[in-house]
Amino acid sequence: MKVAAVDVGGTTIKVEVLDSSNVAQQRIVVPTPRGDDPAQAVTSRIVQLLRDLDATDLPVGVVVPGLVDQSAGIGLHSATLGWKNAPLADLLRPHITAPVAIGHDVTAGGIAEHELGAGGGAANLAVVVIGTGISSSIWVDHRRLEGTSIGEIGHVALLTPARSTVCVCGRTGCLESIASASAIAQRYHARTDRAVDGAAGVAALLDTDPVARSVWDDAIDALARSLLALVAIVGSERIVITGGLSNAGSRLIDPLRDRVAELAVVESVPDIVPGLFAGRSVIVGAALLARSMT
Repeated sequence: MKVAAVDVGGTTIKVEVLDSSNVAQQRIVVPTPRGDDPAQAVTSRIVQLLRDLDATDLPVGVVVPGLVDQSAGIGLHSATLGWKNAPLADLLRPHITAPVAIGHDVTAGGIAEHELGAGGGAANLAVVVIGTGISSSIWVDHRRLEGTSIGEIGHVALLTPARSTVCVCGRTGCLESIASASAIAQRYHARTDRAVDGAAGVAALLDTDPVARSVWDDAIDALARSLLALVAIVGSERIVITGGLSNAGSRLIDPLRDRVAELAVVESVPDIVPGLFAGRSVIVGAALLARSMT
């Protein structure tokens, strides 16, 4: 059965029509709109994209960052998108003839990797999604931990050399302000006054540009410290890294494994692996959410 899946990020909105094997039949990626009423701007854009794909009669799963009340279809809070108590489902349903489900982006991506991807079989698992923001889905003894803010590791402040960076949430030194894909690009630009094509642009300069190397190493260090905190608190034995930054492949995973091993003292060193779906984990999770409504 075909479904439509929507991944609303701080930088882009991705929409796919997927078949029963979760293969994308159609795909559109556009910049995330901004405005005085961000919920209205985002949902209006989603409706237009679904119309462009002739998909308003398909079950739709829409996943967003921040705090989400899935049962009510409300985006409770998103510092990335700038909304509070956004009635997303109510704004979308008048324009879509099939069921609409609203969910949390990282929860959706985590479920995709847990059920179908690189997390399968792990009793104690964390799926960490790194894009414009950073968050995680956590399983302990095969059970996913549930709660409004569980897994929001991106907004935990760190005592690292890069901790002076101010986060979108208002705190200083959050993991997200150092190691998210957008933060890596922003921190490079702040130090060089040179624009790059996102974190991928910084990764491409690692062998030739010492500033790029420094910014990247700061991100790796911050991520490693946060992953070890997950290990210490919930005993994660496998950590799946997904989201847009995971497209860096071995340039991300290899030094991250090394830094975690260097920093570990009493913690067990977890198995750190890339997600099977890489940058599509969240969209596949949104498709699973859509199917859960049928």
